[in-house]
Amino acid sequence: MRTLLLAALLLAAPPALAARPTPAAALLVDAATFRAALPDVAANLRLERAGTQQVARLERSNAQLRLTGADGAEFTANGSAADAFAFRLLQLALSATPPAAAFAELDCRLPATHLGLFLFAHPDESLIVDRVGSLQTCWVGLETEIARPREWAVNHAGQLWIVRIATYTDAANGWFPERLDVVRNGEILLTATVTAVAPTPGDLPPLVAPVANPIALPAPTVPSERTTTPSPLRLPL
Repeated sequence: MRTLLLAALLLAAPPALAARPTPAAALLVDAATFRAALPDVAANLRLERAGTQQVARLERSNAQLRLTGADGAEFTANGSAADAFAFRLLQLALSATPPAAAFAELDCRLPATHLGLFLFAHPDESLIVDRVGSLQTCWVGLETEIARPREWAVNHAGQLWIVRIATYTDAANGWFPERLDVVRNGEILLTATVTAVAPTPGDLPPLVAPVANPIALPAPTVPSERTTTPSPLRLPL
């Protein structure tokens, strides 16, 4: 009788208990949900690299991401392998692709392993993140509780590359990155700042290329103290 009762209890147990995801897998699901919540978006960006500034426009719709320059042409790297990989990482951080699929595009399998809590230290913002993945291959750092991505890291060609999302823009209620730094072995190679964000490109202000050699305006003159000897006071008439 006890055997039949135990068998009945096992059959009645909900199957979800056996398939409950691990904490790391649950974090990755939450991160994928966060990125999918804002699938279609457009943004103007200011890019800083090697002491130069450029502007670019991002269009993200139907899980596709397009980056164009001020002339409307597809944005390309400067030809170096490092610059090309930096832009690949930037696009990874700006896309709506789930973390595992995003890293797969970089030929890195993201393991669903919880690495623990780490300090995300940045001059603009500092907080604690949950890291999921592998310190030897690739990992993603997520804010606790809301799983908002803050760092994407991958070991590539013997070097550690990290995209650090310093801030999220208030214009999108915190759903879209505002400042991103692409770092190689501790050196910032590329910084992207979102200057405007909207649902469609037509809602954005015109994309204006930065002035190459801006004209310096003269400094405003400030009246100085009088150093001449004042004239003697007159007697009243």
